[in-house]
Amino acid sequence: MSENEENYSAYMSYIETNSSTYSLINGFVFTAITILLTLLPDPSRVGTQITLFSLAVLFNLIGFTLHNNERILAYCVKVAPKLPEGYRSNIVSKLGHSVYYLFTGILVLMYLAWGLIYLAIATAIISVFFLSLGYVLSKPFAEHYRKLGWAKRTTVRA
Repeated sequence: MSENEENYSAYMSYIETNSSTYSLINGFVFTAITILLTLLPDPSRVGTQITLFSLAVLFNLIGFTLHNNERILAYCVKVAPKLPEGYRSNIVSKLGHSVYYLFTGILVLMYLAWGLIYLAIATAIISVFFLSLGYVLSKPFAEHYRKLGWAKRTTVRA
């Protein structure tokens, strides 16, 4: 690394540690939701639904933070070499980006499976809000990547 380039390694380590912690907490939140749904005698009680909704909001908030951390880490890797001219995103990377979207949908499906329709609707609204917020806030990063040529989509010629 030359003297003119900025060193992002300490900042990247901080974001990686932060992301690991949030991932662990999010796993516990999802487990808590599952345990509450399966072990409580009547999940349709108002108090239980408020608790489940609060956990769903926390789950989505942590997921949003993880999504944002991923964008920050990608930005910090700006000193990485440019992707090859023929690079094309494959199905595995597209599935990787959709994991958070699918994971939030699982909460809605779990609530529907237990007959908690209003809780499922409220959770779906919160999920769409955080997913939309993540999309809007990541647009500047995507534009920056395009400007750098990282998101260039070309076909590979044989």
